[in-house]
Amino acid sequence: MATSEEPGQLLSYQSISTPIFDVPEPEDLDGKFVYNYFLADERVSTNTSSSLEAFNRHNKAYAREVHLSFTPLASIIPPEAELSQIQMSDRQKEVMLGKNISKIIKETEFMNSAFLALQMQDSTVTERLMANVEAQLLQRKIDAQALSPTETLLKYSSATSENVDGQALLESIDLDDGNEYISIDPTTGEPFAVSKAGAVNSLTFNVVMAQKFAGDIVSAAVMTPMGPAENMLRGVTEKIIEQQIKAREFINSRVVRVANYQFAVRPIAFEKIDTDDVFLGGNTIMGYRIRKSLVQNGTNKFINDFFVANTSATSFVDRDVLYGVKYEYAISVVYLVRFFAYKKRSVVEMDLLVESRESPSITVTCVEAVPPLAPDGLDFYLLQGGRLVLEWEMPYNPSEDIKRFQIFVRSSINEPFRLVKQLDFDNSVVQTSRSENIPDFANIVYDRPKMSYVDEKFSIENKYIYAICAVDAHDLGSGYSEQFQVSFDMFDGKLKIEFVARKDAPKPYPNFTLVTPLTQDSIKDSSHSSVSCYFDPEYLKVIDSTGEDMQHLASAVEKASYKLQLLHLNFQQSAVVDIIVTD
Repeated sequence: MATSEEPGQLLSYQSISTPIFDVPEPEDLDGKFVYNYFLADERVSTNTSSSLEAFNRHNKAYAREVHLSFTPLASIIPPEAELSQIQMSDRQKEVMLGKNISKIIKETEFMNSAFLALQMQDSTVTERLMANVEAQLLQRKIDAQALSPTETLLKYSSATSENVDGQALLESIDLDDGNEYISIDPTTGEPFAVSKAGAVNSLTFNVVMAQKFAGDIVSAAVMTPMGPAENMLRGVTEKIIEQQIKAREFINSRVVRVANYQFAVRPIAFEKIDTDDVFLGGNTIMGYRIRKSLVQNGTNKFINDFFVANTSATSFVDRDVLYGVKYEYAISVVYLVRFFAYKKRSVVEMDLLVESRESPSITVTCVEAVPPLAPDGLDFYLLQGGRLVLEWEMPYNPSEDIKRFQIFVRSSINEPFRLVKQLDFDNSVVQTSRSENIPDFANIVYDRPKMSYVDEKFSIENKYIYAICAVDAHDLGSGYSEQFQVSFDMFDGKLKIEFVARKDAPKPYPNFTLVTPLTQDSIKDSSHSSVSCYFDPEYLKVIDSTGEDMQHLASAVEKASYKLQLLHLNFQQSAVVDIIVTD
């Protein structure tokens, strides 16, 4: 406020200017990790072609890649936008962007020093939402400790009013049920997608605040219990408070400065305009800027910027990646803007590189999830002295990451398998932590793949069932190979080999693929007058690699029902009960 010359009247100073420079930003950034083949240094080197032999053997494919996809620029720029006709090749744009990285101005930097801009994104909203759901269930005395995240949300939906839509919750957030087993789509070799990633974690909020009050605003926000801003602002609160202190020291509300209404920029080029010159302003698209950070111990470390000058591009491949780490990516659009300005007492034509706000960031975990196939061609023959030799073939393994074979034996299908030996030829510079506790005496280390084993304890007087499992460099194990029962025929004087089970039985269930039926299609029961049927699925929907529902579950929507037939053996009567699944 300022006192006027007339008594009793107050005049306010002109409000500080807050210029806004708005350019379209990209949308729908998505990314996935692609693992092509194994390299021994994959955890310590980002050189994904460090082995020239492997690079050529795989038709010049890189070992690891992160594939990013994003909205094409044609969908971002409004069709009525007027762009200048500045003719530049993609190569010229790349060179210009590379030389002028330090001069690229974010659209939020056009504000004067009295204001600051924040882009906030809460990447932990799913965890906090699940914590609130579990707390609500406990208040209703419902134990959710043994439930998976999916089951917890469905239980919460059923225990609350009809206004709470469990399916909508499932579709809005990213859930990781941490299932130990992975279902592979045989048509693509990729893990089945069991749910669509939600969009809540990727929501961003852009905020502009006056520096003289920003610290107070942020402090109040982080002190609000369960407030959405608390998690997003906690890491920057101290820095913003320091900015507020400095702003209150140097920004005097009673002093009017030119800097409050004008802003200075660093152009990449400028040229003086004469009074008789015709000025042609405008802007043109330079391309994308992709920012990459390493996510480690809850913090982000900036790694690199990539520029994509091809304005028709919709994807980018990052090949400088380590295995086993998380990277965060965000994308923005860079524009070349040409307008006139003042330099001292002259009018100049000036070119600026202006960058849009960044898209919501995404996190890509560089870990493969496809286990190796079970070994093939298991064969047996007997040496002198009664020693049994096992031989097998390397299964189809385009990623070349199988690093261990495990030999299992049991006396009958009524017993569990026992590990005889593990043949270990893992040459990783840094080995993956192993989930199975293999004693040293059962582990034999080799410097190259080993696909045979001599069982010194084989006895010609007994029968044994053998199977082999493969384990890759990332501690992912296959199911059992084909299972054979081996014995010695005293009358014929040779080995007797009988086929017991097909390959791919899971380790915990070795009888899952027995040649003889393991279960019956009918259940016999007596002395009961009622039956209860429970429906407890692990997933409500399974989608294929194209995002289409595979229709594993038929519900009332499709007018489908399941049939339960009950037979009374004494009276020769039957009844069929319709079981209908409602959503």
